[in-house]
Amino acid sequence: MIFVDFSSDTLRKKALGCMYGQVIGDSLGSRYEFQPASVVQQMIIDDSVQSFLPIIGGGPSHLIRCGTFNAANVACSYVFWSQSKPPDIGKATRNALTIERRLSPNWHHELSDIEKEAVHQEVLDNVKNYNVGSLSNGCLMRISSLAIYSVNIISIQRIEEMVRADCSLTHCEEDTKQAVFSYVLAIRYLLNGKSNREAFEAALNSTQSARILGHLLTAQEKPIPINIGDQFVDGDGKAMGYIGVALQSAFYELLHGTSFTKSLIDAISRGGDTDTNAAIVGALLGARFGVDDIPVQWINTVKEGKPRANFNTVDYNVERIVNNLLMMS
Repeated sequence: MIFVDFSSDTLRKKALGCMYGQVIGDSLGSRYEFQPASVVQQMIIDDSVQSFLPIIGGGPSHLIRCGTFNAANVACSYVFWSQSKPPDIGKATRNALTIERRLSPNWHHELSDIEKEAVHQEVLDNVKNYNVGSLSNGCLMRISSLAIYSVNIISIQRIEEMVRADCSLTHCEEDTKQAVFSYVLAIRYLLNGKSNREAFEAALNSTQSARILGHLLTAQEKPIPINIGDQFVDGDGKAMGYIGVALQSAFYELLHGTSFTKSLIDAISRGGDTDTNAAIVGALLGARFGVDDIPVQWINTVKEGKPRANFNTVDYNVERIVNNLLMMS
C-alpha cells in the first residue's frame, strides 16, 4: 500500500513534472508531426540554438477540469473541447465526441445531471458504433491528470474503474484500457517516490493483455521496432497512431533515459505522431525526473502561451491545476 504525504515537496515537484511534461511534449512535438524519423532528425538539428531545442509552434491544448471524477462531466468536457475547433484531433477521438448538441462554455452549470448523462451515453454509443477495433493513442495522451489524482486513492480497483471509464469515452478495446491502466500505475508509483524499475514492474504486473505485455517487455531493450501483429514497424510511417508506439517508447525512456530533455528529444526524433507520443513520454518522464529537471525555457514558453479565445473558462495554470489535483479526495 502507498501512503501519500501531501505536504511532500518531492511529490509536488514530480506531479508538476508530469503535467508540464505532457504539455511540453505536446507543444515541442507538434512541429515535427507525421514526418519520418530521418526528416525529423534533420529538422531538430536545424532548429537547435546553441545545442538547445526551443519550442517552435504549437501550445498546450488539453482540457483539464479539476473536480471529483465523474464520467458524464468528463464526457461533456471532452465534447466541448472537440467542438472548439482544436488545431488537431485524432480520428477515433473525433468519431467518439461528435454529437448533435452544441455545448456552451458554461455547460457545467447549464446542463442538468440528466442532460450530462445523455451526452455521456451518446459518446459511448459513438464509440461502439465507430471505434470498434481502434487501438489509437488518444486515450493515453490525455490521462496524466487522472494519474496525478490517483495518488489520493488507496483502492487500486477504484483507480482502474476511473481509468476504464475515461478510456471508454473514445475507445472500447480491452488492450487500450489495459495500456492506459498500466501507464497510470507507473506514474502513480513515480509520484510516490518509487524507482523507475519499480514503476515499470507495477505496469508490467497490472496487465493481462498479451499485446501490451509484449510492448512492455520489449521496452526493456529497445524503443523500436514495434510489433503490430503481422509485421514490425518503427512508427514513423505505417501505424503512426498505434498506442503501442507511444507505450513502448515511453517505457523504454523510463528505464533507460538519463534526463528529461534528452529522452524527450530522442522520442520525438523517432518521427511519426510526434506530438501525441511526446506528450505521453513527457508525462512519464516528468513524473520520474520532476519539474526541476525540465528546462526553464520550455516551462516559460508554456506559461506564456495564450489560450484560444473560446477557452477563457478553462484554467491553464499548471501549478494551480496540480495543487487542486493533489488536494482532491
